Amino acid sequence: MKKTIHAEHFFFCAFSDSESVVKHVTCMGDTAFFLHLRRQKICLNYHQGSFLVNTRPMLSDSLLLPDSEVEEKVLISRQGPVHRLAPAGRIRLEAEALVTLGSDYENRICYQFHSRVRGRHAVLVMEGENCVLHNLGGDGVYHNGRRAQESTILEKGDSLQLYGLSMQFLPPYLIYVPLVGECRVMDSGFTGKELQQRAGAVMVSRSIQKIPEQVCLPEEQEREVLSPPQKKETSQTPWFLSIGPSVTMVFPILMMSLLGSRISNGTGNNYRYVTLAAGVCSALLGVFWGITNRLASRREEQRSNRERIIQYREYLGKLESELQMLAQKGAGLWHRRYPAVPEYYAENRLLILNWNRYEADPDFWFTRLGTGRQDFPVRLKLPEERKVFVKDSMEEEAEALWKRFQYLEEVPVGVDFRENSRLGVVGEEKQLHDGVLQIFWQQVLHHSPEEMRMACFFDSSIPWQMSVYHSMKWVPHIWSESGEVRFLAGNKEAAAEILPDLTRELSAQKEQVSFLIFLFDPMLILGEVLQSLLQEGKADRVMVVGIAGKEQELPKEYRSRMIWQKDRQELQLYENDKRITVPVQYDTMDRKKASSYSRNFALWERTGRGKNEGIPKNVDFLELFDCLRIEELHCEVRWQEARPEKRLKAVIGKGMQGAPVYLDVHEKFHGPHGLIAGTTGSGKSELLQTYLLSLMIQFSPQDVNFFVIDYKGGGTGNAVRNFPHCAGVISNLSGGQIRRAMLAISSENKRRQRIFSRYEVNHIDAYMQLYREGKVTSALPHLLIVIDEFAELKKEEPEFMQEVISLAQVG
Repeated sequence: MKKTIHAEHFFFCAFSDSESVVKHVTCMGDTAFFLHLRRQKICLNYHQGSFLVNTRPMLSDSLLLPDSEVEEKVLISRQGPVHRLAPAGRIRLEAEALVTLGSDYENRICYQFHSRVRGRHAVLVMEGENCVLHNLGGDGVYHNGRRAQESTILEKGDSLQLYGLSMQFLPPYLIYVPLVGECRVMDSGFTGKELQQRAGAVMVSRSIQKIPEQVCLPEEQEREVLSPPQKKETSQTPWFLSIGPSVTMVFPILMMSLLGSRISNGTGNNYRYVTLAAGVCSALLGVFWGITNRLASRREEQRSNRERIIQYREYLGKLESELQMLAQKGAGLWHRRYPAVPEYYAENRLLILNWNRYEADPDFWFTRLGTGRQDFPVRLKLPEERKVFVKDSMEEEAEALWKRFQYLEEVPVGVDFRENSRLGVVGEEKQLHDGVLQIFWQQVLHHSPEEMRMACFFDSSIPWQMSVYHSMKWVPHIWSESGEVRFLAGNKEAAAEILPDLTRELSAQKEQVSFLIFLFDPMLILGEVLQSLLQEGKADRVMVVGIAGKEQELPKEYRSRMIWQKDRQELQLYENDKRITVPVQYDTMDRKKASSYSRNFALWERTGRGKNEGIPKNVDFLELFDCLRIEELHCEVRWQEARPEKRLKAVIGKGMQGAPVYLDVHEKFHGPHGLIAGTTGSGKSELLQTYLLSLMIQFSPQDVNFFVIDYKGGGTGNAVRNFPHCAGVISNLSGGQIRRAMLAISSENKRRQRIFSRYEVNHIDAYMQLYREGKVTSALPHLLIVIDEFAELKKEEPEFMQEVISLAQVG
């Protein structure tokens, strides 16, 4: 009979001060191989499912610092066994692109593996045609297998590593694949469908995480339009007044000449003619210069006004260009922040990008319905009008510019359910279908089920309403809090089944949950408690969407209305208790694509839970260590790798998104003294037992001991009595042994003080370091005094409490 040998695949990554090595290993039975570094080689042995690194055991998904004869420090990480290669992703590096890498969620590439990965570890910047790597974290960033410098220009085909995150630069793309750890990327180049195809299988589980909002709308600001320069105008003196003085100068000369001729009886005619000629010439010259000056003034006025017009139009042109750029940028930001629903199922975007709104956001309740007009982000302020009869043409041009940039055109518009909690949709079947799905999908794509849940009462005999039902039934928002009831009812029987649970959740008034009720058939809730809740407004944080073929058919409760008819598309909304009408071009939907896209939600696993963000109700103890069997704990390996002089960390539960929660009683962290408080039956003793078990798994008896004082009848003490870490158990049923325990604890305290004095140390960590170096022969573990029912002990044994307090003060 042939023996079948199964092959297992592993990834090993070694990181030194100067280089990195990635090795893919296939193990069939016992295997030995080497990781070759420049200054040393590291031997790895695979035996019976376990790895030994230079004779030291190594767990999966962990870092190991092996012993080495050279001074070069090496970190080794292991992933495996690997049953399927992870699909590679890509990011398109556009001009002036900025790609941040690190463990913080704000990074474009969020990589989490170990505490050595910093919040922002490295940055890739496109500077012209060059891609420049900036190493911010120092260690852990490698370029072509060598430790990266502070700034490195990448060439085509260069490889990068951030510990277990492997990347390659192939312009215009950055290819990435996480060999070890977890990687989340915003705006990935591959779509979800492409990733599934590259993986060769359907991705049944995928996390949906909230990320901080990345797109901010332009801030409102005010800008004053400068007044045009004052128009230069010369005095409008009539021509005869300008040249009249020069002309009239001839008449006195002529009169003097005539009088002189008569007085002289005709003698001196020559002199008279000369005088007359001089006067005429003077008059002509005066007329000439008067006309010339008048024409020159006119030309100067025209030139000055031309320059004034040119300069002011240049100013208006620059201002218009700036406003045009702001308009384009503002419109782009509006569309990026509020994308239309068809963009999601057209591009099949990863759902990780969607649930990014929080209740504190001013647009938490905003729902896009189409495109229309929004206020321009820059409010132009015109100069004060001068009191003149004739308006300056430049002022008219400034006013025309102001009118053009009062609004942004063709940007998203919609309804804010904060002030419009009852919305009626009016239109024909196609318009009703598209309008309802617009509202539904906008809520699904921007709110998690822990923030927004929905219900729908429809008529299953109407085809378009059944089409809406087929889109709604896949999403998690339609389920009850318990996950047992789907809030969809197409007839009276189905309504009777869901109404008790729905009414109970609406009456609970949980602050973090809002409800959106699609009420297509009001007869399904007629006479029910839900009807009175909706009509009387007793349920806060509840929005209702109704439908009608005509506006007159809507009940009076639907003050806000979405009118979608062939010749009329408008929103009738309320803002600050004032009714406004907003023209809008509604977004359309494709029934088949919408239904197909909704099925994607059946393949995705949720982790976010609103304010509680995925805190599980119950956790099995082995789940804390990601194990299924006790043998997988590998306590002996954990004991060898433990460093109690640095940390006394023990896992006690799971918190947000299933992340482990630790308690570290080391004095440099949470501190050596603590109190577990809670009501009766809240789980104080269970938490205490979990902590003690976790300590025993993480640390050897040479590192940690505990003494249990159980004033609850011995339940906790009896559970841990037979473990090697337990130095003793005293209960309220032990009688006079409590006195002996008090003497024993006091004696142990004095004994430790004498030992510290003998070896000239003042701290247990310093003593244990001597023990690890072989300078002392006996270990001195940390001693934890654990008291269950502290209040009872304090009441019945006040003298013992004084001894415990004294011991705690000494430490």
